[in-house]
Amino acid sequence: MALALALATGCAGRADPNVVLPERVGRGKSSALNPGPSDRGDIEIVLGAVTTAVAATLIVLGSFGARQAATLHDICRGQQDIITLLPDPRCVDPTGFDPVVAATVSSALAFTFAVPIAVGGGFLLRKGVRMRRAYHREQGAARLSLRPWIEGQRGAGLGLSLRF
Repeated sequence: MALALALATGCAGRADPNVVLPERVGRGKSSALNPGPSDRGDIEIVLGAVTTAVAATLIVLGSFGARQAATLHDICRGQQDIITLLPDPRCVDPTGFDPVVAATVSSALAFTFAVPIAVGGGFLLRKGVRMRRAYHREQGAARLSLRPWIEGQRGAGLGLSLRF
């Protein structure tokens, strides 16, 4: 009986899946697949800059970690030759790990994560710059512009801007 009930519910008529297809892009419209004339690439440039800044921060962090690992290596390994009653507190880790190895692994991980993040940031910047150039090509007729300006007590005027 349970098998018949399972087959009846499993083979019951289903509704058609709700599939959303991209719309055809006409003139003056834009979509994620085909950027239009209103897409200037601002979001891509900002995200690329932030991503590249994160990668640069990881590279700096990895550099400081590598320097710390080298310093700890010199301090802790050089201390083995000298007989002392108490070890240097920098060479003792309460969790039992070797501080030199921990600093080396931390530095290597920072460099390892920085590489793909920097590549992604570069791709975003490249796409943003291309979109910005395409936008400026579309807006090519507006290369010469007049802009009014007002500066408090100094007065007002009209500025001429030529973009080339």
